[in-house]
Amino acid sequence: TAAQPNSLAKLPPKRPAEALKDESSTDSETDSETSASKAKRSRPVDSRSSSTAKSSFANSSFHRHLSAVLTDSETSTLRDGQCLSASLELPGFVGEQAYLYKLPRCLDELKTRLASDSDSLSADFVSFLRPAAEAAAGLGDRWSSLLRLLTGYRDLTLCDRRPGPESADRIRLCYCLHLLNHLYQTRRLVLRNNSSSSAADPESLRDQGFARPRVLLLLPVRESALKAVETLISLLPAGALVSHRARFLREFRCSSASSDSDRRRGKKPPDFEELFGANSDDDFRLGIAVAKRTLKLYTPFLASDLIVASPLGLADIVAEQPRLLSSLELLIIDQADSIAAQNWCRVLDIVEAANRIPEDTGEADLFRCRLWYLEGRASLYRQTVCLSGVRFPELSGLFGGHMRNWRGKLALRPYYAGLYGEAGLLGGPLASVGAGPLAVRFVQFASSGPAEASTARLAAFRRRLLPWLREGQRLIRVLVYAPSYLDWADLRAELRKESLDFCAISEYTPANKAASYQGLFREGQVRILLYSERYHFYHRQRLRGIRNLLFYGPPTHPAFFEELCRLALADAAPAAPACAILVDSATDWHSVAPLCGPRRAGELARAGPV
Repeated sequence: TAAQPNSLAKLPPKRPAEALKDESSTDSETDSETSASKAKRSRPVDSRSSSTAKSSFANSSFHRHLSAVLTDSETSTLRDGQCLSASLELPGFVGEQAYLYKLPRCLDELKTRLASDSDSLSADFVSFLRPAAEAAAGLGDRWSSLLRLLTGYRDLTLCDRRPGPESADRIRLCYCLHLLNHLYQTRRLVLRNNSSSSAADPESLRDQGFARPRVLLLLPVRESALKAVETLISLLPAGALVSHRARFLREFRCSSASSDSDRRRGKKPPDFEELFGANSDDDFRLGIAVAKRTLKLYTPFLASDLIVASPLGLADIVAEQPRLLSSLELLIIDQADSIAAQNWCRVLDIVEAANRIPEDTGEADLFRCRLWYLEGRASLYRQTVCLSGVRFPELSGLFGGHMRNWRGKLALRPYYAGLYGEAGLLGGPLASVGAGPLAVRFVQFASSGPAEASTARLAAFRRRLLPWLREGQRLIRVLVYAPSYLDWADLRAELRKESLDFCAISEYTPANKAASYQGLFREGQVRILLYSERYHFYHRQRLRGIRNLLFYGPPTHPAFFEELCRLALADAAPAAPACAILVDSATDWHSVAPLCGPRRAGELARAGPV
């Protein structure tokens, strides 16, 4: 029986030629073979086709990326050098397209590959997986460009993800094609090296790491995992086997939620329906092993090729099995903005734990480990892909501090026209005071850096906005919006100190109390409602009775700003509501641009604090 490439177990230097067959016994794909297939396997191998296959593999992005040898000087530059930048023009993408790199040769290679369309799926993968080939052919210019970027093994951040078949489903298809292509090429390389003669150069047989898992897919909820795994299954060839599929559907599909979702459909925004419309459990993990004609679900994690998990679900097993993430070659974070609303700290813990040299290498065959694993440079070869609907500070921090791919990194960000002004969504142009039906005022302050931003923001609130809140006769029904729970706690303490008439709702407020507080605010029995962003994220309720808005910081999601402003415009008529946004001149402009457009945001940034 052919040996399995499991957990990098020590492999014999030579294996019989039949190990390269379909591995019927190893993968349990089928119990019998047709005489035609047996005859086909008994034919002698054409040396020309073999050399062509080897040449195709040597020129693949997979081989060029993982087999690249970095000099000590290049390694030092990648870790400590300054990033160079270039602008790109990709078909189908409108917005900022920035490429950051540290090795000058990477820019020339990227331009050459994009021009020649050579960063694509491997030929053997496409010829074997016909459904995958058909899916890739139907992507169109925009998503074909994204697939080429992914298969080029550069780090990528995309901040233009939208729910629905034209964006989210296409993005999911692109990264499923990429990771499946990566796993198939990895498997092909390991099997080929297993059958190599003992006389082969030992250095040419280095194809593994300290552990078997090569790909990690982080998702926020079980419904997202269900869609991703179903997409992978749809790309398999006809007759492929999927083990434990019934158990998977039973645990990840939520039949009871479907009726509630159907009753609510159209009453909640599309992004809310995508995340909470079905099984919204955020504690899950799933190991998947990939064979030629088999997708094995629920494999032990150290015996898996792909791990699909939420940050919460992965945290426990990473602590129990520190070797698990040591050999990641591909890390994909989908719906990063939703994960940030859960707990972004867990994502940072996972990224920092990835590609560390484990203290105990277990059964890993160090003679088969790639040298850059042994030398502690694996993070320079790992591809990290972040897909989000919005740009937010934590994502920018991950992009700047943890994406160190030697081939560089790309940032694809949309241009924002703004939620009003030329876009006209809220009616009337943006002005500092009193123009149009919605009076928006940006209250600017300057902090010395991220470490001091919280203290500086609270000081600016006391100096500039607290006197505004004390005007009890003029300002009624004020919604005070806190972007984070820490901000919410600071504001609650400050309002209590001032003995102002308010009630406070956060993500930890019981449902009955939250409903009671909303009723008091709607009827005018309390003047101020302190409201956290995460509560709005998880509930998206239609708050009634808003007459004035005070944002302690720009909302992470521009849609939240639009929703609350529309509610204020509906309830404050015929009087125009007032709106104030506290803005840090040093750090908040990436969140302000979606609200007022980049031109107006630039003007405000140049004006500085008043």
